[in-house]
Amino acid sequence: IWSRSDGDWSSVQVPYLEADNFIPDARGLIVTLGAEISASVPFIERYEPLQISLISVKDEESRIDPVAIEAERWLLRELETLPITTAVDIALEDVLGVARLCRSFCDDRPDMAVTGLAIGSKPHALGLGLAALAAPNLEIVCRLPSQYLSGDVVATGRTFVYAVEDRFEPR
Repeated sequence: IWSRSDGDWSSVQVPYLEADNFIPDARGLIVTLGAEISASVPFIERYEPLQISLISVKDEESRIDPVAIEAERWLLRELETLPITTAVDIALEDVLGVARLCRSFCDDRPDMAVTGLAIGSKPHALGLGLAALAAPNLEIVCRLPSQYLSGDVVATGRTFVYAVEDRFEPR
């Protein structure tokens, strides 16, 4: 089952994953993007970023209804071609790939506050969270839609298990 949203999105700051600078002069944006691109664009525009790192899921196109994806694909191309955007596809399960890319983005911009928008896959959101633990200029924001709808998606046939050790908790 694939979840998609309906209605307006509100943003929610993820507790304990806040940046050091709460009211920055300049903002970079890292967006882990899923299939709901038309709903994502207004959400992205609210932040008025100077730079965007767009992370899309590299996935088998046979898994999701191609009609639904094609309706959104032109918006993805529009986002990717903005002069302030760099875009990369990362495999669905590549948590560390997302974390490394986010950390690099933040390290290259030490004087810029960076917001990570977790509006894509759950593994990509986990990668954002790991990066935020290590990058003091990165905060994570997720979306809260009015409601969720579900649709069919073909399973990958692979199972992923992630074990995250809390370095702040000695037990």
